[in-house]
Amino acid sequence: MVVEDEFIIALALRRQIEAMGLEVCHMTDGVHDALEFARSQTVDVALMDVSLRGGDDGIEAARRLVNEFGVPVVVISAYPEQHIRARAEAAGACAVLGKPASEAELCRALALALGAC
Repeated sequence: MVVEDEFIIALALRRQIEAMGLEVCHMTDGVHDALEFARSQTVDVALMDVSLRGGDDGIEAARRLVNEFGVPVVVISAYPEQHIRARAEAAGACAVLGKPASEAELCRALALALGAC
């Protein structure tokens, strides 16, 4: 699942993921929709942006995905400073990637997450 409010970035992530032979089961730009989808469907891993429209906090959503649904999360951020990394790790994220992530970085992060961190 890709949770990203920048449409172009979401599409680029989808292309990268599909080029790796993986399937994107859901794309959304909001926390509520991501949580509802995880509640009703199996999600193997979520790519979660930190700052989403409406002021939603992707790191808090990551915490909920991990704790409530057991979904491994890779956090992505345009500004992956140390405090963002620390918050994401405390929330249970498997990895934190800067935007744009290279294909190699994304591949390593997804492999880690799919191995359940």
